Amino acid sequence: MSAKNFKLILPTSFVLFVSLICLLLFTSEIVNGRFWLNDFKVYYLAAKSLISGSQVYGTHFGLDSGFYKYSPFVLLLFAPFTLLPYKIACIIYYFAIVFFVLWSFKLVKEFMQTYFYKEPIKNEAWLLSIVFIFCLNLLYRELHLGNTNILLLLLLLLCIKHIVQSRHFVSGVLFGLVILFKPFFLIIALPILFHKKWKLIWGGIAFIVLQSLIFFLIFGWNQTLILHTEWLKTMLDHSTSFPSNNNIDYLVSHFIHANLPSSFQYAILIGACFLYIVLFWTNNYFHREKKTSKQRQNTNFIFECFILIALLPSIINTDTEHFLYSLPIITMLVYFVIQQKRVLPIICLCILFLLYGTNSNDIVGKTIGDFFDNIGALGLSNLGLIGMTIVVFWRKKDTNQVPNSKYQDPNTKFQAPNTKF
Repeated sequence: MSAKNFKLILPTSFVLFVSLICLLLFTSEIVNGRFWLNDFKVYYLAAKSLISGSQVYGTHFGLDSGFYKYSPFVLLLFAPFTLLPYKIACIIYYFAIVFFVLWSFKLVKEFMQTYFYKEPIKNEAWLLSIVFIFCLNLLYRELHLGNTNILLLLLLLLCIKHIVQSRHFVSGVLFGLVILFKPFFLIIALPILFHKKWKLIWGGIAFIVLQSLIFFLIFGWNQTLILHTEWLKTMLDHSTSFPSNNNIDYLVSHFIHANLPSSFQYAILIGACFLYIVLFWTNNYFHREKKTSKQRQNTNFIFECFILIALLPSIINTDTEHFLYSLPIITMLVYFVIQQKRVLPIICLCILFLLYGTNSNDIVGKTIGDFFDNIGALGLSNLGLIGMTIVVFWRKKDTNQVPNSKYQDPNTKFQAPNTKF
């Protein structure tokens, strides 16, 4: 393995640290009789219902809130688990999530060193460990519930990686798969369209058509139509019946004006699109060089995708684990703060960590935990992380205009920009 590629793998000490923590959590769940993976139980039982021809949507699988909400095709991915006893399937899926976590960190590290930093990062194992601890509370919930948020983040990171490497068909397939899990990720189409990454659309369309054909061949036209109709209805019902204390709708209602009309959610979506347009314009025009390199354009594209991915939990009704989508921008900020060693950014990040990383009754106690829930601490911290990341990115672009880096994208002849956060 070349020295260049070696720099892009995870430090062994970090891998051991994450593995040990996850193994300890696994042991604790087993010993305390809490190894339930209730969300995974929904996918497991729903896949069994699909295979047996029983009702899939609108049925409780486990908990009262245990409704299956993804596309019918996703159940085919979970179907192999149904060949195993549930507890064995849970163990396999638990450690699959651990693997997805490590792979996601590897990709984020690769993005940092290829596109955002001009020099090697010292003590990177420690920095990545700080990011892991930053997200550990939400990662624990992800593992405890057996959810798919880390898997979706991994698929999005792989999609972005293949986009900037001009592997259009593969990136389109990955994007299509993500949409089948959660269609609200269509917001990522904004940077795809604005940066004219048209070709991946054909890969996405091909995958959507292919999965429909597979489903049709297995279950027939009538069952395929019924299941997809029920899926759409379930998504609409879920979006209106799943309140969140951490999205912008709740924060505005709690701090500024109560009893907001339901139409305000559309205003939030329009505002998110407007924010993206400002990001795009600022990155590509206001700070435009005489000749913007391909690598600079890719850096802007990746940054804009990271911001939109992190923003998603703040503009929809969803549960807390979705805020794991902020992992890439948290990594950016931790790298910046440790590298720059400036007091104000350190203080800001510590405050955001208290709101984001300790938002659990098990950590801060019921009184503080209830207070955090009431003020939407997780949502506030997520908006703070997004705002801080934008400020840091724009400020460093002002002072680092000329591409000059020893790191180079292995799939392009352009050098990485001198964008040192």
